Amino acid sequence: MLVTLTFLLFNAPVLYAAKVIFCQDPSIRYSPGWYAGYSTPTQDIYLETNDTDAASLRLVLPSNATSVEYVGYKRAGGSLYGYCIDCENDGSYELQTVNASDPSVGTDEAAALQSIIFTMTLDPSKQHTLVVYNLPDQQFNNSGKINLDHLLVQVPDSNVPDETTAGPRIYHRRIINLLTHILQIPRP
Repeated sequence: MLVTLTFLLFNAPVLYAAKVIFCQDPSIRYSPGWYAGYSTPTQDIYLETNDTDAASLRLVLPSNATSVEYVGYKRAGGSLYGYCIDCENDGSYELQTVNASDPSVGTDEAAALQSIIFTMTLDPSKQHTLVVYNLPDQQFNNSGKINLDHLLVQVPDSNVPDETTAGPRIYHRRIINLLTHILQIPRP
């Protein structure tokens, strides 16, 4: 199996690469109200908000980004995300929402698996700013928490530094998907 994986990894055509931005990355600006959480299955630290805070985060995405995936953890209680791209630049925006509340998570939220909370396609001709808000969830007495493990930002491969300078934060999307599927492990 290792020989097959090696062949697939080195002979797959590369058109795009995914840059992983972990929640601890200093380029992400958090408002007050965020704190560290711990995921038992992935043995990973993530950041989440308090139940009542109107917390937010901001991030200027890499140049030429074509899409962004926001990866976090669903929860049994309120979890209403509001997000927008470039909403602070021109003042005209539509806040998109996604409900990440999932009763099947149960009471042990630390045991929840990572989920793609939302995905956005981007115009690569300009640089974008992502803003995410913790919105009050009316189904849960206007309370709720949001969290972030990491973001996957797809960029043309020519914008990704070679592996000798990039370090462990640069991954090829096909490699991640292949290993995730074959080994049935959570995405990094």
